[in-house]
Amino acid sequence: MNSNKNISRNLYYLALLFSLVFNGSIFFSTFEHTYDSFVHIFFADHYAKAWFDNWEYRWYTGFIINSYPPLVHQATALLSSVLGLKLAFYAWAVFVQLIFVRGVYHFSKILVDDRSAGIAAILAVMSSSMIEAMHIFGQIPSITGLSFLLNATPEFYKWFRFKKWRYLVMGLSFLSVTTAAHHVTTIFGMVFFILPIIGLATIDNSYQYEGDELKLRFTTFLKKTFNVLPKAILFGIVVILVCIVVVFPYWYWSKTDPINQISIPHGSRDSFILDTNMGLVFFLIPWGILLPFMSYFFKRATERRYTFIGLSLVLLFILGTGGTTPIPKLLLGETAFNILTLDRFTFWGTMITLPFWGLLVNELLSGSYRKFLIEKLGQPVYSVFLFGLATILIGGNILIVNMNTYRPFQPEPIDAEPISRFLERDQHYQWRYLALGFGDQMAWLSANTDALTVDGNYHSARRLPEMTTRAVERLENAKYKGEEGIGALREFLVNSEAFHLKYVFNNDKFYEPILHFSGWKKVSLLENKVSVWEKPDISPLPSILPRKNIPKIQRLMWGIIPLACFFNMIFVFLMLKVFYRSKETEELTIPKLSADENNKINWWFHSFCSLVTFVLFSIFIYYKFYTEQKQITPKKAIVSYYDALDFRNFKEAHGLIDPSQKLDFDQFILEQNIEDGILASYAKLAAVNIQIDSISNEKVIANVTADWSTALGDYKTDHSHQLIKKAGKWYLKYVPKSLDIPPDQFIALPELALHNQGRRLADINKTRQEDILDRPNVEIIEANLVKKDSMYAVVGYIRNIDNVPAYVGINAKIYDTKNELLTQYYANDVLLHNIYPKELSPFRIDLPYFNDTLLKTFRIDLKSLVSIEQQYKHFGLQNLKEKENQIEGEFYNYGAKQISIPQVLIAERNEKGTLAWVEKQYLEAGIRPQRKKDLQLTLTKASNIEVIQKGSSENCVINGYEQKNKPLVKLNDKQYQLFCSAYVYKN
Repeated sequence: MNSNKNISRNLYYLALLFSLVFNGSIFFSTFEHTYDSFVHIFFADHYAKAWFDNWEYRWYTGFIINSYPPLVHQATALLSSVLGLKLAFYAWAVFVQLIFVRGVYHFSKILVDDRSAGIAAILAVMSSSMIEAMHIFGQIPSITGLSFLLNATPEFYKWFRFKKWRYLVMGLSFLSVTTAAHHVTTIFGMVFFILPIIGLATIDNSYQYEGDELKLRFTTFLKKTFNVLPKAILFGIVVILVCIVVVFPYWYWSKTDPINQISIPHGSRDSFILDTNMGLVFFLIPWGILLPFMSYFFKRATERRYTFIGLSLVLLFILGTGGTTPIPKLLLGETAFNILTLDRFTFWGTMITLPFWGLLVNELLSGSYRKFLIEKLGQPVYSVFLFGLATILIGGNILIVNMNTYRPFQPEPIDAEPISRFLERDQHYQWRYLALGFGDQMAWLSANTDALTVDGNYHSARRLPEMTTRAVERLENAKYKGEEGIGALREFLVNSEAFHLKYVFNNDKFYEPILHFSGWKKVSLLENKVSVWEKPDISPLPSILPRKNIPKIQRLMWGIIPLACFFNMIFVFLMLKVFYRSKETEELTIPKLSADENNKINWWFHSFCSLVTFVLFSIFIYYKFYTEQKQITPKKAIVSYYDALDFRNFKEAHGLIDPSQKLDFDQFILEQNIEDGILASYAKLAAVNIQIDSISNEKVIANVTADWSTALGDYKTDHSHQLIKKAGKWYLKYVPKSLDIPPDQFIALPELALHNQGRRLADINKTRQEDILDRPNVEIIEANLVKKDSMYAVVGYIRNIDNVPAYVGINAKIYDTKNELLTQYYANDVLLHNIYPKELSPFRIDLPYFNDTLLKTFRIDLKSLVSIEQQYKHFGLQNLKEKENQIEGEFYNYGAKQISIPQVLIAERNEKGTLAWVEKQYLEAGIRPQRKKDLQLTLTKASNIEVIQKGSSENCVINGYEQKNKPLVKLNDKQYQLFCSAYVYKN
């Protein structure tokens, strides 16, 4: 017995050392690429700057920091004063891994023998679910909660077994730390860990009462259950009190300000059969090498001693399958199912399995399974089996740790310093900003500046209706959420004045079109290759921002109790270890299985189940590998080709082209980039629909319809491809693009250069703000409130009557019968934001979520600034012909720059001559200098649009002054007018 204990302790120490070396070396290079690490570092930065302030201004126009248990963040903040934020977070994560190993070891000791518990501690370090949670997801708070929960459960077991109060005190001190780190782990830990452990202790007490480890009568168990029931109820009350007191401000917040938002989709709720990628990430990887041996674990779970643990394991396994079956939703209910991320159940299930995994490996190394394999298969096969098992275990973990290298989850690392310097310069922090294309690094940017953003990276704290009414977690990654994401982003970009949003830091070219046509202008490119966009004429933040006041007692509780629980746990642990080391009299013995139960362990059955699972798993991997082959079928070749172009992987796309065409790669990449356009440079492939027409077994014609998502709308394109089969692989025939060169080889055009000198001093001290020049004179010519189908809008004309270019912004305010403001919206991309002297522009302001039942009047508010933006105006429309409801013509670029995205605005009048509608249209392809593109426009049929109310000079305000002395006039009687604009890409 002592020998086994010594071996067990040595294995435990080895596991601690292994964890320190393994996680200490790897996490240092992986945590910056994980999903959640920077979020928790941002929270830590808050506590480092304002420990007792429960309001955080930097995200979502402000939110309560009580919305997340603070222990990990506060511990990181405390360490950051010496180590800095990143190193402090890293140090805590490595420390928690040691706590985790200790928890697994002691948790295993109450379930299996000492030697198996030591092996389980080593295997815990190599647990694929823990590696994924730490090195891919960066879920350090939930890992912290689980680690201390695993340390608490054996203490509660001992209390119910031996009735010593010190075990309860120690267990509650561990559990208080769990609650301070991750309250959800405490809540579900009571169900899936602590209650089964109480049941286990009751069963073991029944064995002890019988005086025979091989007998257990139901009447005895029932008697012991009634005996322990008052104790269990008291225990439950104490645990509830601990949970309430430790994070009371959180419960108060959740009660007084409950989460009321549309559920955000999560891959763990998907069907893992329909979406195998989600099944891989949230099911196969966490279970990993445990899956082939699930029959062994479930068989163990059916034994009488493990009845409650087994029930917990089965429930966790089922809940972890997400939306694969309807059972998890039935068990959790609709609301909980749509809120929780179900991968947590798989994570906890793998933790419960670890003791049995250690038991199985012990059997393989020195027990009955080893004897079985050697007797039936021989020593060489047994050695090969062990070697293969170890190889799969180690190799699988290496692949998991390095997943980010071959499938990046985040953008390339972004240096936050140039952005923070920009925000500090000239008091740019007086406005809010928005980061696009940053991934979770947006939280690291927030931690490096005191400037405020309208976005954030913790969706439970969101309260802005523009975000909570959509299933969009962040504005930063809006493009991945389709129209819902772009719609949310558009509201902030267009109505930026309402949020004092003046700057956008863009790390993704995809968003440039929506920024440009929403009236933003690119002002600079920082050293880190992030472009800075600015919205002119945005008012700065008020000197006093609104906030929700938290009672002082709650701020003190939040700042003191959680961290005090951690230090109390250390004190209690040390005191009990020192005081009771020489007085320990209880011997923790694990009841043996009965001989009858032991005979039921059929190794042939387990071997067969493991083999079947392994074969099925291998088939799945082969299927994934086979279907990932890019040229096995014509459809796969086409999809691979379009995917390669979508991700700008031109080498891969070139490899799918028929080699007999001898298309040089440099020529191919030149043709792909020779012409810009919204689809060529600013689109994301959403879907590819393929129709195959066979010509022969080795030649097909494919008609392809591609769905593209852009920041300006969705597009469909039709293509025809010929494919041939060579050496078992399918290749596409390449159709060369037009390479013609216009006759004019050299173009020289004069340009107007504008610069606002201002009064900025060349001084390192704070300087005065740049001068605001006199606002250009602009006028509103026409404005009407109209209704198209169920959509309301204000349409009209504006004109620059000054001698300088003007940047214009226009909004419509709707008033009810009591002259109270109902709503207001700004013009988006149906407007020429930069207007030259004497130039005219139509506009349309959409009014979503509005009906005219309370309408009295509307008001137009127009503001103008001198525009110093370098504008490109060398384009126009020509050869226009009207055919029924269609207008055909050409968009001609006669200048010296390439147009990236051409835009046409169509202003239409009804049969009464009233302006009724303004429509926009973007050409799909860019236009090179001295070239033209065909265009086809569709008129809206203005006669079907209802004019609700015509505007008057009394409800038009220009630069703060009413336009009473300039009555609105009808510009002309033309049925329609066309206006063109363009976005020209600038580095």
